[in-house]
Amino acid sequence: MGREVKRRNIPVLFSVTAVALAVSGLALAQPSTPPDVLPPPAEIPPPFPFPSPDPIAVPGAGARPAWACPASGYAEPRYGYVGRNADGPAAAEAASPCSPMEVAMAADAAGMARDGRAPYGFKYIIGLQFRARGTFAVDGARPEKVDSIEFQGDYTKPAVRLIIKRGERTDIRVSSEKLAWNEATEGGDASPIRNGAAAAREMEILLKLTPFGGLWSAIEAEGHAKVSKTANGMIVLNGVSPYDGLDATTTLNNQGLPATITVKDGRNTYAATFANYRGTANPQKIEWEPFYHTWFPTKITWTKNGRPFADLEVYGFFSNPYVVFPVPANLRTASR
Repeated sequence: MGREVKRRNIPVLFSVTAVALAVSGLALAQPSTPPDVLPPPAEIPPPFPFPSPDPIAVPGAGARPAWACPASGYAEPRYGYVGRNADGPAAAEAASPCSPMEVAMAADAAGMARDGRAPYGFKYIIGLQFRARGTFAVDGARPEKVDSIEFQGDYTKPAVRLIIKRGERTDIRVSSEKLAWNEATEGGDASPIRNGAAAAREMEILLKLTPFGGLWSAIEAEGHAKVSKTANGMIVLNGVSPYDGLDATTTLNNQGLPATITVKDGRNTYAATFANYRGTANPQKIEWEPFYHTWFPTKITWTKNGRPFADLEVYGFFSNPYVVFPVPANLRTASR
C-alpha cells in the first residue's frame, strides 16, 4: 500500500536569512478557512531535473507579489516538487506566508524546513519511528516497566502504532482515522480497542508529544500561531491546528529545539520534556541517521494531568520511515 505523496523526502538545508527573504514578500487571494484536504498537483513531472508546477512556490523564481497572508490567517496551499527516496518526485507544500518567522526558525533547527529545487517548506518531516526503554502507562494510567516500546507515527493522517514488549508479551496498538485497534502481529489480524475513540485521541496526542508534533500544530495554525518568551528569554510557540483542535505549546531550548510541549484537550493536559538531543551536524558522523540534518532527544518524559505517564530512554530513531496504518476492513465496516 503506497502513501502516494507522503513518502520520504530528500532533505536539503536552507539558510534562515533566505527564509526571511522568501517569507517576507509572499501574496495571493486565500480562502477564509483552511482546506480539508491538501491535494497533490495535477501532473507529475519527469525525473530529475524537473520544473515546479508553480513558479511562485520556488525560491529565487522572481518576485512573489501574488502570495501574501490574507485576513483569515490561512494561505491557499501552493505546491512544488521534491525528490523522495528511490521512487521519483513527490508533491511538496510551500511554507505558508502567514507563519511567524519564529516558527520557520524552529522548523529549521529541528530539520523540518528545507529548501532547494523544492519549494521552501516546513513539512518535510512527515513521520517518525523511534525505539525506547523505560516506563510507560500501558493501561493509560499507571506507568510500568517495559522492555521496549516502538513508536511509529504519521503526522499527516495522523496515525500511530505502538509496539510494547514486556517479557514474553507483545502488545500492538494502532490508531488512524479516529479509530483504534489491537493487532495480533504488526499489520496483522485486528480487533477493536475498548473505548476506541478515546484511545485513538490519546494516541493522537502522544504523537503531538514528540519534538516535531508540537511544531506541526504551530505550522498548521499558520497566521494564528502565537509567539512569546519565557522569563529567561526562551521562545514559546503556541498553535491550535484547525485539523485536530489540539492546543499545543512548545518551548524552545537554547539551540532552538523543542524543550517542552504541553497539549490541552478538554479537561486533560498532557506534557512532554526532551533532553540530550543527538543529530548529524557532521554528515560523516553517523549517530541517528547519516547525511540528514535531523535532531532527536535520547530522553523523553510524558505526564498526564501532572502525573507520570512515560519515562523513556530512546536508543533508535528514524525520520520519515515507510510505515502504513490501513484501517482493517472489519473495523471500517463496524464504524459505519
